[in-house]
Amino acid sequence: MRTNQIGDFEVWDRRSKFGLGFELITEKGTALCPGSVGSFGWWGAFTTWYLMDPSEDLIILIYINIDPMNFDIFEQFKILVYQALNDKK
Repeated sequence: MRTNQIGDFEVWDRRSKFGLGFELITEKGTALCPGSVGSFGWWGAFTTWYLMDPSEDLIILIYINIDPMNFDIFEQFKILVYQALNDKK
């Protein structure tokens, strides 16, 4: 399920790929926002999101219940989480 299923196509402006049911973070995608290659997740309705990062042993869950969707919340939260991981190292 975490294998690229869309070939050379890229997802939106994040340069990610799609597996079967997940957005897959690629090396190109980590250049735009912090993360690990091979992490995967999905966006849901009403500003919900989850991300799993096996290399960092990390799971991020956000369930806010806001309509319309606010993608900035996800990106800002992800930046803060990965910055905290970097500060710890």
